[in-house]
Amino acid sequence: MSLKEVIEKILADAGRPLHYKEITKIALQHKHINSTPRPEATVSARLSVEMKKGVESAFTKVSAGTYALKSTGRIPPPVRPTPEAKISQPAGTNLQVGKAGEYLVASELLFRGFDVWIPSVDSGTDLVAEKDRDRFNIQVKTGNLLQGKFYQMLIGIKSFDGHSRSGTFYVFVMRDGESKRCVVLSSGDIERMLNQGTVKKAAGKYYVVRFFPHEGTYILGKKGGEDMRFNIDNWGIIK
Repeated sequence: MSLKEVIEKILADAGRPLHYKEITKIALQHKHINSTPRPEATVSARLSVEMKKGVESAFTKVSAGTYALKSTGRIPPPVRPTPEAKISQPAGTNLQVGKAGEYLVASELLFRGFDVWIPSVDSGTDLVAEKDRDRFNIQVKTGNLLQGKFYQMLIGIKSFDGHSRSGTFYVFVMRDGESKRCVVLSSGDIERMLNQGTVKKAAGKYYVVRFFPHEGTYILGKKGGEDMRFNIDNWGIIK
């Protein structure tokens, strides 16, 4: 097999995106390639060449050094987080709920013709979606209705500031019993609301986003907030 065919087989067998170092390790373990002085560099270079083919390439780049097969479009099963991976969650949410929200959003995007990947390396992006050669980073925040009759989600300041505003979108999943609705916002929307004071900073680590249900819609920010009617389940915003 050619090196390209080896990479295709490894990604197809894995059914999920892999970092080129992981691809190299698997290829060496199964003796698909020879142990050269720099096998990882060889695999990385082959992938770089393939990516220059554009739409003709069999691969897509999910994040830095991480690749997937375009033809799979499959979402990998959830990975149980290690104790070190646990983070503080607002009351009424947990890691299982958060992961379920990611899969809900991924399925909605797949139904709408996007290719969707969940990065195998934690790069601060929950989902990567691609359609018509355009790629989008998707952050998913999921919350239950709290006792104060509002939803609260946290956005890490470093994560927000570290990602390019263009092509990054936030999907807030509201859960009330069996009912689920999504509010879709661009990172530019979040930045504008920060400047307006609708979204607040907390503890120097998070931006706090609160949604208040009101007559079939949500108000972002309790007093003088913004009506989210246009953004509810509006997946067309991701473009």
